[in-house]
Amino acid sequence: MTIVAAAGAAFDARGQITASGDGRVTGTVTGKNLPPNPQVSDITSVDFRNLTYPNPLAVAGGAVLTLKNGISSGAKPNPLMTFKLRKTYFFDLTGDGREEAVTHILADSCGEGCDSHSLFFIHTVENKELKLLWQFATGAEALGGLKSINFDEDTITVETFGRCAMKNALVTAEYDGKKPKQVIPVNYTRFEFRRGDSGFLPFSQEVLPFTEKTIAGYRAQISFGTQN
Repeated sequence: MTIVAAAGAAFDARGQITASGDGRVTGTVTGKNLPPNPQVSDITSVDFRNLTYPNPLAVAGGAVLTLKNGISSGAKPNPLMTFKLRKTYFFDLTGDGREEAVTHILADSCGEGCDSHSLFFIHTVENKELKLLWQFATGAEALGGLKSINFDEDTITVETFGRCAMKNALVTAEYDGKKPKQVIPVNYTRFEFRRGDSGFLPFSQEVLPFTEKTIAGYRAQISFGTQN
């Protein structure tokens, strides 16, 4: 599945953070099993290619994945998966005039991008420390794979293939285990998150019909700002 980043009304397309060695800060995000963060004053000084993240694909919780030069492999409890940082974007999601960082990581189990999960993390700087505001992980392909995602001020809208549910930060699609998995979904699910005191929280969820004949070569959309 191809992923296309579409620029929105106020999208700052400075693109991916460069690797360490140029004075950027490396470290971790706060949370269980994660060491303390380094001091940081500017979100763009963080090297997201060399950072430890919580792993939302770990259903039991508590697991982490550590990127080194943008790649992680062999991370428990997904030792067969390879995690690759696709891109880090910068956009003001809270309306305070300061940018947040939106990091997109792809996780696949075959090395060629097949059955890829999309992982998203939003970070901000608070009291000179990196703070995680939101994390989200899609399913793969017809079973909860990414259809589109839009980041706007105070609101995030995600669409995933299939009739999906979300537990913690992980999306899964319903299917009958006694039947072959669907290659072409007949529905997609739209999740909306809105900013609260502790980050972006679930606000609404609806299942809508999907009328395309195939998702082969489907171009998942990543967009920023208000969409017409």
